[in-house]
Amino acid sequence: MISVLGILVGFLVQVAVARMLGVAEFGVYTWALACMNFMLLVSCSGLDGLTVRKLPSLLLDRQWGKVRGLFRFSIAWVGGVAFACAVVLYGAAWLLREHALPGALDTLALCIVVTPLFALGSLRQSALGALKHVAKAQDR
Repeated sequence: MISVLGILVGFLVQVAVARMLGVAEFGVYTWALACMNFMLLVSCSGLDGLTVRKLPSLLLDRQWGKVRGLFRFSIAWVGGVAFACAVVLYGAAWLLREHALPGALDTLALCIVVTPLFALGSLRQSALGALKHVAKAQDR
């Protein structure tokens, strides 16, 4: 029931945002959001799923070095790939700025800035979920 309510509220918020922004601005917003979601997918590279599957077995076997290694590698990889994706995407958008709608570069820049934070947050959620702290994992 909570998931259905969340989807309904999300839909209503999208309709309200579309009405407030107008056609062109909502298109820019949607395009930037799609770019951010793609960057999140590339940045996480499946490490969030690996953390959910691997962390409990490592903790059960008391392999503390591997747990630390998993966290260090995951954080470095996700942060580094998110930053690299951000630089490449912003560079491409900057080169194409003459063909973009007004405000598109600023909107994309904002999405690019928050993408590494969302990617690392997704990794945190996975780790907390693997540790059976689901309520804390859903806390944003």
